[in-house]
Amino acid sequence: MLNNQTWLVVADSSACKIYAYHNKPKKITLVKEIQHPENSLKDIDIAVDKHGSYRCNAGSGNFTASDPKQNHIEAFSREIAHFLNLDRKKHHFEHLILISPPHMGGLINQHFNKHTKKLLDMNINKSLIKYDETKLLSLVDKYTSSLNSTKIH
Repeated sequence: MLNNQTWLVVADSSACKIYAYHNKPKKITLVKEIQHPENSLKDIDIAVDKHGSYRCNAGSGNFTASDPKQNHIEAFSREIAHFLNLDRKKHHFEHLILISPPHMGGLINQHFNKHTKKLLDMNINKSLIKYDETKLLSLVDKYTSSLNSTKIH
């Protein structure tokens, strides 16, 4: 547990890498990697039933088709947010930078509790999961250089 620790979360719909971001010296260190390769599959490969699954809207009596792929992505975003919510409670980080495509970032952010949301300093809407650590660090430095240097550590 480090004071003023910043975590960098890089995610897409099938993978997430969480790094500790160090400002001096400039480096990132992998904390955790979460993989859900099945989220990259096509809907037809996820759903056993070609007609899709159906669920009832609570009390309405209406049935709506459920998108299996979207359900998997939603569950993955909950898993990421749950991990971050727990580690925030353990004071493993005090600042958070989220890098993900807009849809995935929105899903993750939706599942943050109010305390974790307060620690989100930056949300970069890009798909950078395939960037190596050097490229990622360079990009984050570019974005964070415009922020107050006392905020990101």
